[in-house]
Amino acid sequence: MTSVDTNKFYISHPEDYYFRQFETRSITNHWFRRRQDVTKQLVQKYYRGDVIADLGCGNCLWMLKGASVVGVDINRSMLLFNRHVFPGSFFGIESDVKVGLPFRSESLDMVVMTEFLEHLDDVSAIAAEINRVLRPGGVLICSVPYGKFPGIWEPIFSFLCMVKGLFLNSDFYRKKCGHQRVFNKKDMEILFYPLIKEECFDIYKLTIFYICRKKVKSIA
Repeated sequence: MTSVDTNKFYISHPEDYYFRQFETRSITNHWFRRRQDVTKQLVQKYYRGDVIADLGCGNCLWMLKGASVVGVDINRSMLLFNRHVFPGSFFGIESDVKVGLPFRSESLDMVVMTEFLEHLDDVSAIAAEINRVLRPGGVLICSVPYGKFPGIWEPIFSFLCMVKGLFLNSDFYRKKCGHQRVFNKKDMEILFYPLIKEECFDIYKLTIFYICRKKVKSIA
């Protein structure tokens, strides 16, 4: 295997790829579950009853009971699987966010984007799109790997990808599973300006959670 399109590799993932990770017994499983729990808690904290958009949703593991979620992803089988697991609550859009978000301007009250931003080349473009589709007062909940010092995710991840790339002879892992960027907390604040920061924290120096809100328009 000499080259790989990481998007095509992701599209080939089985429909329950991320659900299966809940069943694994490994050191990383606790971190994986913790990320989903924190995301769910944050959604519950900021949710006001309107539709939520989840960008790069995968299996949408944080799903909040009673919430309506529109998941955007390029993996059709995962979207269909989500509809089966969360009937009446999950609605999927097969779309690549790199070409823009399939939502009207100022049409969403909440956007969730977990462990996805690091896969994008043009992060400024997606930040601008999120700002466009959020209503005034709308909230973004975003998580990314904590890739820069003092985060410890990048060296661990790079080592695991090197080992898997070697033993599995996989160019996908040699290309670090399609990861394009690394972030620290300041990067997130700069990227999502002029959205107003609500919270920024990390778990285990492995994952950054960044929550921000679109400014409410002032009345002249």
